[in-house]
Amino acid sequence: MTWPIVCSLFFFFKQKTAYEILKIDKSFIDCIGVSSKVETIIASIIGLGHSLGLGVTAEGVEQESQYEYLRDIGCNYIQGYFFSKPVSEDAFATILDNIDDGKVTTGPIILEANAQAKIA
Repeated sequence: MTWPIVCSLFFFFKQKTAYEILKIDKSFIDCIGVSSKVETIIASIIGLGHSLGLGVTAEGVEQESQYEYLRDIGCNYIQGYFFSKPVSEDAFATILDNIDDGKVTTGPIILEANAQAKIA
């Protein structure tokens, strides 16, 4: 499998809009534990983001091994079905209230809450 990577850094820096977050697409995340080359690309993206003063979000995390890898290499925000399937705004508020009240004590959501980086 080949990975066409197209980066237009010139376009990125030419924009007048201030960026705060760099996102890593799920297609990269799916290769964690499968391709060491893609893992190197992910680590490089995180390093580049941090060097530019940006936070980095990994999208589409579905497995604990993906979560642990991203956490260990310094990814700022991790989102995906590993934590929760999409929920309504009210349901999300209830989840956060339960975490803050100590009512949620197990499961992936509490892992992120314990890391002081609530669900992205």
